[in-house]
Amino acid sequence: MFEVIGLTAVLCVQGSTLFQIVKFIRSKETAGVSIGFWWVINFGLICYLIYAIHINDWLYMTSNTIGITLSSISIFLYYYYKRKEISHGKV
Repeated sequence: MFEVIGLTAVLCVQGSTLFQIVKFIRSKETAGVSIGFWWVINFGLICYLIYAIHINDWLYMTSNTIGITLSSISIFLYYYYKRKEISHGKV
């Protein structure tokens, strides 16, 4: 039962990142996005993943791997659309 609760938490917490990814893709803009937030989250998730590997906890390993992947996509999209904004004179 607790594994189901843990998996639900993974889906909710890490899945919430999808909203930012969808916003980036739909708006093609970076306005109102804190890139510092995404870098700190990514760094924290990497640290958490290292710890999860150390304690051999598959749920934390899975959760943090998903989180790192999604936050890295957000970071990529931020810089991708920021570069396009600069090249089109929006910034």
